[in-house]
Amino acid sequence: MGQVQEPEPVKFIVGILAIGEDILAQASELIGRQLGPVESHSEVWPFSSTKYYAKEMSETLLRQFVSLAEPGDAADIVKLKLACNSTELADARQRGRGQRRAINLDPGYITPAKLVLASTKDYSHRVYVGRGIYAEVTLQYVHGSWRSFPWSFPDYAEPRYHGFFSQVRWRLLEQLRNQEVNQ
Repeated sequence: MGQVQEPEPVKFIVGILAIGEDILAQASELIGRQLGPVESHSEVWPFSSTKYYAKEMSETLLRQFVSLAEPGDAADIVKLKLACNSTELADARQRGRGQRRAINLDPGYITPAKLVLASTKDYSHRVYVGRGIYAEVTLQYVHGSWRSFPWSFPDYAEPRYHGFFSQVRWRLLEQLRNQEVNQ
């Protein structure tokens, strides 16, 4: 029988969609205040993978990722997703948009072997992790590169984000090594 062990810490990321560059910067500041210090930012890309958000948000969206400074417990993905949802709605109301969001925040985490995203929507490849939140392995890291699955979001499957994900992965490995040395 296998022995129950605590999992290694993970590196949290948040994918941001925003209706403008200034709002993207404000979203990053909100994340820092709500979830913890932001360690790094990806490039900013135009988001054109789907029109899913066009009616609610805008036809023209920008995508950026941020990583949080401190590694954490993978189980905290539930709290992060709930906090992100609350932050989106509070931001929309503050901007006078009602339920129409100006930002979309999608938290996830990176381990040495995978990228996991949280969702409020169930599907065949998602696992319930509590409080109405599901998680899916969106990408796997194999032989030095990120690989997608048939269910991976098309923009995540494209290699343009992979450099940032690799940097976050490398930083996590560095933090885990430092943690081992200091114990």
